[in-house]
Amino acid sequence: MIKDFMKKTFPELNVNFITNTDYENNNNSYSLWMTREYVKGDILLLDSDILFDKRIISSLLKSENENCLAVNFTDKLDEEQIKVILNGEKEVLEIGKEISIEKSEGESIGIEKFSAYFMKALFTILDRKISAENNVNEFYEASFQELIDKGGSGNSIFAEDVSEYTCMEIDTVDDYEKAKNLKI
Repeated sequence: MIKDFMKKTFPELNVNFITNTDYENNNNSYSLWMTREYVKGDILLLDSDILFDKRIISSLLKSENENCLAVNFTDKLDEEQIKVILNGEKEVLEIGKEISIEKSEGESIGIEKFSAYFMKALFTILDRKISAENNVNEFYEASFQELIDKGGSGNSIFAEDVSEYTCMEIDTVDDYEKAKNLKI
């Protein structure tokens, strides 16, 4: 359906579809790693299971930060969400599911903007983890964290506040039913 939609709606676009046929045994880091031959510049990275207000994309594209992620600043968090800890300049210090809810400032909703430099460094980490360590079942945020820990201005990621916009992750049939009632 997605391929047909893209072909019909955007016939002028040259689109490559990459299918992770072993998605049941690996995670989004593996799927991202599969794109390494195609990603040569700046990118927008989006989780595939989110419904969101398109203004979130505009907010990231307008950001002065070359590496940023969309964050919903909220205290209504749970263990399943990718949480963030930030410094005073909204630079991400920690990112991951395992972060304490009490220490977190909000949820990374799964939409990021990254520079070509950042992506090159990220693919180096993913290549090591997947090719050398056979670590295929990890969220890519763990590799974001490795780059953050490495330091350097090109490895910094900043939070872009998108709390005013509607966004919802759709993991279940119940989520889907709720999403049908959203005004986006």
